[in-house]
Amino acid sequence: MKYNESTNLCERRLLKVNQTYTEHLMWQRLRAKRFHGLRFRRQYGIGKYVVDFYCAGKRIVIEIDGEYHNVSRSIRRYDQDRQCRIEALGIVFLRFSNEDVCRNIDSVLRDIYKASRL
Repeated sequence: MKYNESTNLCERRLLKVNQTYTEHLMWQRLRAKRFHGLRFRRQYGIGKYVVDFYCAGKRIVIEIDGEYHNVSRSIRRYDQDRQCRIEALGIVFLRFSNEDVCRNIDSVLRDIYKASRL
């Protein structure tokens, strides 16, 4: 599977411009190696998929799920399939809700740090 292909470049750019409030909160903590010196990229392409945040050095994906992800069974199925395919590449996939990030970002960051130590 290829990484950050130009095939989804427009989608990635659009997602960056229209980031959610919780993505913004998380990005302020992860950007510019602020988080334990780790380099994260946002709206990163892994094959045909775009993930919210990716740390290539530790092979960690971070997804922040809003209400959209609970709208229908087909969306949940797509999310699960996408996660399985990415994990099959040996990538750790961490999923947090908007509520997790807004109410307890420090706990979320602890979970990310733990995953980076594996």
